[in-house]
Order: sequence, then C-alpha cells, then structure tokens
Amino acid sequence: FCPFYKTVGILSNMIAFYDMARHAVETTAQSDNKITWAMIREHMGEILYRISSMKFK
Repeated sequence: FCPFYKTVGILSNMIAFYDMARHAVETTAQSDNKITWAMIREHMGEILYRISSMKFK
C-alpha cells in the first residue's frame, strides 16, 4: 500500500524527469553533441531506478 500523497509525489517526479529529458533531447537535436533517449537511459539509469523505487521507502 502506498498513500495517495506519496503516489502523487512520485508521479510528479517522474513527469518532471521526463519533461526535462525531452527538453534536453529537443534542444540538442540540431547540434553536433546530440543528447538521445539512449544516452539519458544509460547515464541516468540509477536516478530512474531511485525514482521508481520511492514507493518502497
């Protein structure tokens, strides 16, 4: 069981992370040093894991 306020907080963090990642991908799309979803997943995997496991803490 996860309290509703905690679920809302976790979802807010996930959405914020997604929005920032999407912004990084879009703003670097035309540059030489592109940021891709694969790069984000590779370098930020630990952060993604920690966000998703907040439910259990």
